[in-house]
Amino acid sequence: MAGVSKQKQKLLVMEQLFRQRTDEAHAITGNQLIDILKTMDIKAERKTIYDDIATLCDAGLDIRTTKSGHSNAYYMAQRLFDDEELKILADLTASSRYLTIKRANEIIRKLQSLTSEHKAAALKRSISVESRTKSSGENIFSLIDIFAEAITADLEVEVFYSDDGEKKKQGEKITVSPYNILCEGDVYYILCGCAGEILKLCADRMNEPVLGKNKRHSPSEEENRLLKMLKEFSVKSGADESQAV
Repeated sequence: MAGVSKQKQKLLVMEQLFRQRTDEAHAITGNQLIDILKTMDIKAERKTIYDDIATLCDAGLDIRTTKSGHSNAYYMAQRLFDDEELKILADLTASSRYLTIKRANEIIRKLQSLTSEHKAAALKRSISVESRTKSSGENIFSLIDIFAEAITADLEVEVFYSDDGEKKKQGEKITVSPYNILCEGDVYYILCGCAGEILKLCADRMNEPVLGKNKRHSPSEEENRLLKMLKEFSVKSGADESQAV
């Protein structure tokens, strides 16, 4: 019965093998694939292994054929993310000051699982980040989620805001109507209405956001113009900063 169960898993195991062990520089022949499966107590024969590869292709896997000596060899080509995209994501993860080193490494390990084992090591980024958070910085992502939800649901947010930037101080409780979330460099800002003003508040200075029950204040034409100016200025500043680097 155990043998039957493993045979049923053969296609899933083959898919995992192609994802983990192959790329354009590391293809495996049908005979090599059969030998690997045998080490896992999964029976495979030449007359069926090629049908199995065809089945995986029919299911959407981009398995391509190349030559290894006189034999056909096979490898996984297109993946969810290409090499450059994975390196970009790894760099952004490694350089985020909001992520602890432990959390950043966990995410990079997950990114490594999206490519072959031969390319995974290239995603281990050695990037030093000044003022990286020690523990609580990842709370910023929960805070941003609440503001994003509020914008989608057209609701206010109640939050404690500290003018002096001291995270240890809870600050003053305010009610804001969020309109946009900006990211300048690696710092998040909330464009919002508060007490009749349009403000650009630093997310690092916020604590304990709660989704409100009331609808957001609908901005006037003048307020919309101010919001547009603030957004355009932030985009321009980001572009200038990128060019300077």
